[in-house]
Amino acid sequence: FDYKRYLYLHNIYKTFTITGYDNIEIINRNNLGFAYQRIIYPARKFASDNIDEHIGGNEGAFLKGLVTGERADISKKTKEDFVKAGVMHIIAVSGLNVAYIILALTLILSLFRVPRTPKAIITLIILIFYCFFTGAPASIIRATVMGSLLLISGLMQRKTNFYNIIGISVLIILVYESKQLFDPGFILSFSAVLSMVIFYEKLDTVILQRIENSKSKFNRILYFVLSVIFVSFAAQIGTLPITSHYFEKISFISLAANAIVVPLSNLSLAIGFFQISA
Repeated sequence: FDYKRYLYLHNIYKTFTITGYDNIEIINRNNLGFAYQRIIYPARKFASDNIDEHIGGNEGAFLKGLVTGERADISKKTKEDFVKAGVMHIIAVSGLNVAYIILALTLILSLFRVPRTPKAIITLIILIFYCFFTGAPASIIRATVMGSLLLISGLMQRKTNFYNIIGISVLIILVYESKQLFDPGFILSFSAVLSMVIFYEKLDTVILQRIENSKSKFNRILYFVLSVIFVSFAAQIGTLPITSHYFEKISFISLAANAIVVPLSNLSLAIGFFQISA
C-alpha cells in the first residue's frame, strides 16, 4: 500500500506529529468557510453526539460510519474482521444513503403537495448538503451526481439510460478533480455500480423472472433471497480483481456474508437516519 500516493490523491502533501496535547495551542477557530463552520460541522457534530448518547459503544461507532461517514471510532479489529469477511463496503456511505434521502424527501414533500420542480430543487440541495456532510468520499460523490442527474432528467421528462448516467457522472467528477481516476474508492465505486447494472440484469432475465412467474407458493421468498444474493454477486464480479490488487486478499465467504449483512446494514442505516432526525 503506497501511503504517500494515497495522501497525494486526497490533496495531503505534508504530515507532522505532535506528542501530547499540552504541546498544542489553538490559534484560530474561524478559518473555515461559513457553510462548514456554521452549518455542516455543527450538523455533523449533532448527529455524532446523538448517536453516542443514545447508542454508543461499537454499535454507535458502526452506525456513525453508516450515516455520517465517520469511521475513526470503529475499532481496528472490527475493520479487520469486516475486510476478512468481504463486507467492508457496508460502512461506506454510498448509493443507498442517497436513495433513502430521495425517497424520504419525496414522501414528505408529497404529503405537503409541493409541486414537482420545487420538490426536485429541495431534494438536490439536501443531496449536495449531505455529500459535504459526509466528507465527500468518492462513493457518495458518485451517488450524489447520479441521483441529481436522475432528478434532473425527471424534471426534463427525458427517458434515462443508466449507462449514460454513469458516464456523465464519471465525466463530471473527473473534470472537477482528475486525480480521482487513480483513487481506489472511485474505481471500486463505479466498478461495483457498472458490474451490478451489467450482470444483475442478465441474472434477472435468466433466473429471477422465471421464479417470479412460477406458481410455487414460496416463489416470493426465493425471489427476495436470490435478489439479495445476486446483487452482491454482481457487484463482486466487478470489484474482485480490484480489491485483490489493492488489498491482496480474496474472501471466499464474502458472498454468503453479504447476503446476510447487507439487508441488516440497510435496516441499520434506516434506523440511523431516524435516530439523528428524531
